[in-house]
Amino acid sequence: MARVIHIRDRRGTPDEVYIGRAGHGHDGYFGNPIRVGQVCQECGSIHQDRGDTIPCYESYVRSRMECDPMFRSKVKGLRGKTLVCFCKPNPCHGDILAKIAEE
Repeated sequence: MARVIHIRDRRGTPDEVYIGRAGHGHDGYFGNPIRVGQVCQECGSIHQDRGDTIPCYESYVRSRMECDPMFRSKVKGLRGKTLVCFCKPNPCHGDILAKIAEE
């Protein structure tokens, strides 16, 4: 089952996948494009905290999976992986990726 951990808890194992935004030597492919304090591309509102972005991120992922077969394949490829992000233990878009990967 996919799970999400904070980047400081990573162990460098082959099952770990970075899911944060671009930077730190990573491309940010799975990073949450919905930013706190900016107009949300999914709902048009301005989210005040990270947790508020999570439902919109789920909508974004599900919509993108419908029209982007490569993205769908990569999300499904997260099944059983350890997802690494800076958010945890706070609300994290990785929880959505883990849930959808396991569906």
